[in-house]
Amino acid sequence: MRRRYGLVAALAVILAGCSTGQPGDSASGLTKISYAILSPSASFAPELLMGSEPQMCAPYGVAPSITVLNAAAAGPALAAGQIQAVRDGTGAVLATASKNPAGIKIAATVGNAPYFLWGAKEIRSIGDLKGQTVGASASGAVADLVMRETLSENGLQPGTDVKITYGGSASSLFGLAASGAIKGLVYPEPLPATVTAAGVHKIAEVSADPRIAPILSTVIAVSARVATGQREAVTGLLRCLAAASQLALRGDQRVVAALAKAAKIDEPTAAAQLAGVRAAGTFALAPLTAGDARAVMAVLEKQGVQRFGPFDPSEVIDDSLLPRS
Repeated sequence: MRRRYGLVAALAVILAGCSTGQPGDSASGLTKISYAILSPSASFAPELLMGSEPQMCAPYGVAPSITVLNAAAAGPALAAGQIQAVRDGTGAVLATASKNPAGIKIAATVGNAPYFLWGAKEIRSIGDLKGQTVGASASGAVADLVMRETLSENGLQPGTDVKITYGGSASSLFGLAASGAIKGLVYPEPLPATVTAAGVHKIAEVSADPRIAPILSTVIAVSARVATGQREAVTGLLRCLAAASQLALRGDQRVVAALAKAAKIDEPTAAAQLAGVRAAGTFALAPLTAGDARAVMAVLEKQGVQRFGPFDPSEVIDDSLLPRS
């Protein structure tokens, strides 16, 4: 286990550009802050714009450095101080925080786009997944928890009736779906054309289920040291994210161009992907309530992914970092 963590941490260092984990003041007077996201996809379009046009955050006093880390590396990188902030699944962040509650603060939740259960061409209902293999990026990730709960609510036992395999990244997951190696996945629309060309299609909108909605949230977590010593920088980062989110919701061409470049797709495809995630509440910043945190923790425990013991999520929530206007 120790060796595996070392490999993950090493990957995080490489992807984070050898960051020291400490925010600093640049010559321009802006506070540098490293911020990780999970994929170069439409779900992270505001951050991709911030990465391509870092000067847009200058009015808020920060110079963010946007890094893409896979789901397995993001939490350990934050806990190890190799990045200062991350947007990750609520469950994944709570699992990391439960092991080091003094080291992490959760500043906000970020509203997600509608999520769908997708099935291979021969899958017509959730029940058809019995005896099949489905996929997610990582154990405990948003899509993994949603898949597990969706299966359970429909009388299927994850791991017994339906096998779950982990691709490690969205691109790997899409490859598994296109090849037929997995028969289902949870993801916002649209899927890449290579996947839908293989007959993968919508089965159900899982985000419409009120029991699923809390699991779908992502959160912005920061190191406790940054939350304490660089509060204005964290709030500035969130203000910049809110501004970038408004541009993403309007389908601004700068956001389309940033997404196209990061995802290595053409701009019409990027525009279609961005349109797919634009919905009421998408990208909206809000406080994470202790009740919602406990609901996500209950799912993790129910599915045997994580045991939290006496951990109290209110210890790691600091919504005073959220901009008030």
